[in-house]
Amino acid sequence: MSQERRQIIEAFAALGRPALPSEVADLIGKKRGATKKLMLTMAHQGQLRWTPDGKYVLVGKKNDSRYLYSLRSLRYLRFLGSLVTTVTRVGTGNP
Repeated sequence: MSQERRQIIEAFAALGRPALPSEVADLIGKKRGATKKLMLTMAHQGQLRWTPDGKYVLVGKKNDSRYLYSLRSLRYLRFLGSLVTTVTRVGTGNP
C-alpha cells in the first residue's frame, strides 16, 4: 500500500466520520486535486465508499461497507510494526 493511501486511511480513522476530499487533503497536507483523484480510485477499488453528499467513507473490506477501520486498529498495527522493528534491532545487536 502506498504512503498516500495509508495517509488517507489514517485520516479517515482520525476523523471517525465521512469526509470530503478537501478535508482529507487539508488533514494530510496534500494537494486537493491529487487527493480527490486518489480517493476516487480507492472508491473504485472498494477501499472507500462514495456518499450522495459528495463525502467518502472508509470501508474495511472490499464491497463490505458495514466494516469500518477504527483508529484503535490502526494504532495497534503501528504498535506491532514498531515492536517487530525493535525486536529485530535488538536481535541483531543494533538497538
